[in-house]
Amino acid sequence: MDFTVNDTANDETFKVPYENLIRRILMHKTAPAVLSVVFGSVNKENKRNNNALSLHLPTIKHYDISAIDYFGSLWKYLDSGVIKWSDVAADTVHPNDNGHLMASNCIRYYLDMVLDNLDNIDTENYSIPQELVFGSDAFMNAE
Repeated sequence: MDFTVNDTANDETFKVPYENLIRRILMHKTAPAVLSVVFGSVNKENKRNNNALSLHLPTIKHYDISAIDYFGSLWKYLDSGVIKWSDVAADTVHPNDNGHLMASNCIRYYLDMVLDNLDNIDTENYSIPQELVFGSDAFMNAE
């Protein structure tokens, strides 16, 4: 699930919709797994904007779902000059082909680790917490 790409760390209006979306997915009759992929953005001066991972961590932890911080994983390479933002993004937000390839490699690596460890993963005893992290189900029926 990619939800946080345009969210910023100081805009709390995305907390409830994010939680409600995760909850709706987890409640689906097919009981899907959820992997949250967190992107991010830079400002016009190519300085990092903090992504919304800090806002969504309470929900990620509460529902015990996995998350990949694509944005966070890039910064050591960007800060060191190994790559430039323009190498991985088409603008201040959207990944370009290289950025999507890097994101897909992160996801693939994670999924390979899951497959390699299936015998150690309890897939039978997950239960969705009854309580909501932020106490609102305002977006549970959104379309």
